[in-house]
Formats: sequence, C-alpha cells, structure tokens
Amino acid sequence: MVRDITAYQGVVGRWVNHFGYMKWYNLREYHDDKAPVVVFGIYSLDVIKSHKGIVIVHWCGNDARKQVKNYSLFHRSNIINVTPLPAVKRFLEARGVKCGLIRLVTDERAKPLKKGPKVYAYLNKNKPLYHGSAIVDQLKEYPFVIGDFSVDPKLWNNGVKDKYYGQCYVGLFLSDYAGGGYGIAEIGLRGIPVVTNVLDLPHCFPWKNIKDIKAVIDAESANIGTTEPELAQRVENCLIHSSELKGFELSKLWK
Repeated sequence: MVRDITAYQGVVGRWVNHFGYMKWYNLREYHDDKAPVVVFGIYSLDVIKSHKGIVIVHWCGNDARKQVKNYSLFHRSNIINVTPLPAVKRFLEARGVKCGLIRLVTDERAKPLKKGPKVYAYLNKNKPLYHGSAIVDQLKEYPFVIGDFSVDPKLWNNGVKDKYYGQCYVGLFLSDYAGGGYGIAEIGLRGIPVVTNVLDLPHCFPWKNIKDIKAVIDAESANIGTTEPELAQRVENCLIHSSELKGFELSKLWK
C-alpha cells in the first residue's frame, strides 16, 4: 500500500531550503539510493532520475509549473507524488500526473493572539504581483501590515512573526495558485482568519474578486481586540505537528 510507506531520508531543493523540512519530518540527509526518499521542491531531477527505490515527490508549488516538459518522469512506478496544496494537486492532475493530498506539517501549536486593528498582507518581495500587490493597492482605505519575506527566517521564527500577526485582525494571501502556505497556517494558529484560495483550513475564506475580499475584511473588523482560541485550535487539529512524525510517514500525512 502506498500510504504505508515511510521515508527516513530527504533531499531539499535550494529554493525551499529555508522551510526546515528535514527537521520537521525528522529526516536524515540522502545516503541510500535503494531506501525510500522524499524530495522537496523539484527544481533538480538528479535524484528522480537515479534513485533505485521509492521516491516521494513533495510538490511545493511553482516547481510543478517548471517541470511541465518532464512530466513523463513522474509516471514511473517508483514515484509517489504528493502536495499539501489543493491548487497544485489540481494543476498536476489536469496534466495527467496523479497526486495525493497530504496534511501540512508545523512545529507550532495553537497560540491565539489578541487581534490588532490592521490587515496583514503577504506580498513576497521577490514576486509581489504574483501574491496580489495590485489588489492590495486597491484597498488603501484599510491600514496594512505587509509581510514581504524580508525578515530573516530565524528572526521570524524567534518572535518577530507574532509582532506582525499581533497587529492584525485578518490576513490576505492572494496568490491564485500557491505561495505563503505556511504563513497561512501560522496566522491561523493565532486565531486570525485569512482570505485565500491557497489552502482550505477552518480560518480560510475563499475569494473570487475584490468585493469578496472587502466583505471579509469589513465583517472581521468587528472582532478587533478579541481572541479566538477555538478557531486557533480547529486549525491546529487540521495540521500535523512535527513531534508526531518519525519520518515522512504517509500513513499519518495522507488526507
């Protein structure tokens, strides 16, 4: 059974190396070309092509778009394709690549914060348009806190994220495909709702147009100054904590 497989070794693509996948999944560096291996962020095909055992391909987002010419590789019998992102699963399967949906992993627990008076928007400095900067520019009537990935990840995880999220009562993650997924989980664990189509966790409001976005922002403004521990806990219940994993255990991760 595919879902019974566990990988204890991993390879991380350089574009997603900052996420700390190896630690979260309790993985060792790649050392055995016959044992199962999980590959995060498929920007290099070296392991995909040479590995003799099972390869679990963890699609992270834009790597799926970059590999359009190589999809035939991912039909091989030793390949298992998975992603925590519904839009990535849909993208791959629309192009004939079978892909399973897995739960998002975190090293955090629910930590509800008192909601501040601002709106958080994730606009990665490297791709602001991709993350919805043109839409945010049309929302000037609201006070914003912008997360642009300019803070060093170590500092971000050492308390800076709470200084950002604690100023806000709602978040915007407006990519129409992928990006910001772990930020969506982080802010949800603080009991703060999010407008996004990237994930469908309990705190997420999907959107089609700017009218939808404004409706959520306006409705959630009534909750400024409150905390939502129940919402934060519901988000945590949909995730899997890294302490629960002894490796990349598909039996626990599969949705």
